[in-house]
Amino acid sequence: MRGPELILPDRPIPRWVRWALLALLVWYLVIGLWYASYGLAPGRPRFYDERYSLENVQSLIFSDSWRPASFWYPSLAYLPQTAVLAGIEMVHQWTGWPALAIHDGENFTPLAYLVARSMCVLYGAGALLLVFLLGYRMFSPEAGLLAALIFSMVPRYLHHVGFFKPDVLLVMMCALALLVIMRAAERPSLGTYALSGTVIGLALATKLNGGITAIPLVVSTVLNWRHGKRIWFWLAVAGVLSAAIFLVLNPHFVATLFFFRHNLRRYEQQAGKYGGSHLNAPLRQLELLVRTDYHGAVIGTLAIIGIVLLTILVFSRFTDPLLRRRVAVPLTFFYAYSAGCAVVSPFTRFTIVLPMTLVTSLAAAWVIVGLLSRVYGEEPWRRAVVTAALLAIAMLTIVPGTRFVYVRVAPATSDMAATAIKNRMKPLQGREVCSEVEELPSTLGRGQNRAIVHFSESLEGLSPAARARCDAEVWLVEPTVSGEERAAVVERLAAARGSTATALLFEPAPLRRRGPAIAIVLDPWQREKPNTGIAFTKVSQQGWQASLGPSAVEGELITPWIWSPERSVANIETVVLVEGEPQDLTWIAKSRKPRGSFYFIPRFQIPPAGVTLEVRYPGERSIEEIPAYALRWLPPGQEGAGDSLQPSEFEEETEDPVG
Repeated sequence: MRGPELILPDRPIPRWVRWALLALLVWYLVIGLWYASYGLAPGRPRFYDERYSLENVQSLIFSDSWRPASFWYPSLAYLPQTAVLAGIEMVHQWTGWPALAIHDGENFTPLAYLVARSMCVLYGAGALLLVFLLGYRMFSPEAGLLAALIFSMVPRYLHHVGFFKPDVLLVMMCALALLVIMRAAERPSLGTYALSGTVIGLALATKLNGGITAIPLVVSTVLNWRHGKRIWFWLAVAGVLSAAIFLVLNPHFVATLFFFRHNLRRYEQQAGKYGGSHLNAPLRQLELLVRTDYHGAVIGTLAIIGIVLLTILVFSRFTDPLLRRRVAVPLTFFYAYSAGCAVVSPFTRFTIVLPMTLVTSLAAAWVIVGLLSRVYGEEPWRRAVVTAALLAIAMLTIVPGTRFVYVRVAPATSDMAATAIKNRMKPLQGREVCSEVEELPSTLGRGQNRAIVHFSESLEGLSPAARARCDAEVWLVEPTVSGEERAAVVERLAAARGSTATALLFEPAPLRRRGPAIAIVLDPWQREKPNTGIAFTKVSQQGWQASLGPSAVEGELITPWIWSPERSVANIETVVLVEGEPQDLTWIAKSRKPRGSFYFIPRFQIPPAGVTLEVRYPGERSIEEIPAYALRWLPPGQEGAGDSLQPSEFEEETEDPVG
């Protein structure tokens, strides 16, 4: 085949394209179901947002009320899963087979989670096939195949495929709406408009932003104005049908709109906190599309170029009218969706641009196939160039998507060790971890409730006193140590720490855990209440001082906890002399009220002569006071007055949800 034939709509689908599409579909299902099967602990959903739809499933199946328990999403977000799970529960009641139970009386079972998530994977498979059909109808079978590949391997999309939320169903409904609207634009009739209105109603009943799919139908009607007044009647029929379907599926739509307004107010607050406006929202959308968790820089840039070129193509008077009608449908959706989201909310969340990847995948595929069509030919060098280009595209699409799933389904041993430390040493505030694993984060926890991690190339090189003052030790187990010997190594590490220590081993396993074998030894210090207040006195324009007497309890250590208006440790100089040795200052978290940051000094024992804390700033500061206190610690195993997190008078600044 010659190059120009690679861009030819409605050409018969070659056999190799059919087989390639089947292989892509199978690979998508494999990694999608693999991702959906991870984290099925009953009552502890891996994703927080799953609870909203599960509340409605539980209400509809196990209660006599038809009123949803949650109105965060319209009804089609959970009704299909509810129907399937109700059928499974019915069979369970008939047969009594425990394996078919979807609820244990308190929580949903792993089977319920797996079924609900697997249906989202099937929605994604439907969206993949619909993207292929869109590309086939607009450009060519090859372009449709490439668009399906680019679309299905978007990491952020694969993330939403693996859990129970309506985003993937919304994308599938939008793709179906574009396909039927494209048919209505080509051959306007009462039937095609009625079908379009039906699908638009279903998209709206999945998520409210699905209603934007109605705009391409309106634009197509305007372009086909020569059909007379009847085409406006068909449009009215489509509108009535879509509204009727939405109202039938959502009889409590007023409550849904209330929660939608509540979400918008929350987004406005986040926009004010993290930056964002209605005007820069479209730029933020484009920024997300070129991120690595969407298309990436290369594919994303080609997609944006394709959008621009297709827009020019639509307005060119030399463009074939049929091609113009087809291309105008997804382009109208892209611009309308972008503008609609920008008008409604100044805050652009990660998920908001998922439906836009339908069009950007088509645009990127059109550009790539168009470029390859100019190179493709019978000469060996042309075939080599095309083959190399296809391999590069596979590396830019399949590899990131597959790696995204693998990294999350097979967690790193360092992440598992960090999670174990956070779960077993509560509260984390002021705790310290000695680690020779560099992959461990520098702090564990959030806000004030954080533990600090001290890195060392070898823990054996640390002094016994330094190791003893840590609440946990994180060791790398030599790769040469066999599996049977590792348990003995861990036992020796725990025994060397003391009788109160416990040890855990995290080993790599194919397709389940990755990274080196890691052992952690937990021997946390005990918190003693109450905290000791630290009174700073201003001694100069740049300096503050505070004095601490000797420990009130023998063996007690303290962790000074200091607030400062400086948000960077580089702009604050703190001198704490303990037996003549200066101590380090560690940044912990930002605070909003009062504005500044929290710092702490690693725990130490106050000598009999006491200790002086001095805080100095490089320039003059109009600071009235420096709030500070000291956490008090008793050695592991020693009885303390309590180990609960002390309340703080400061308001913490939470993590940025935008990333």
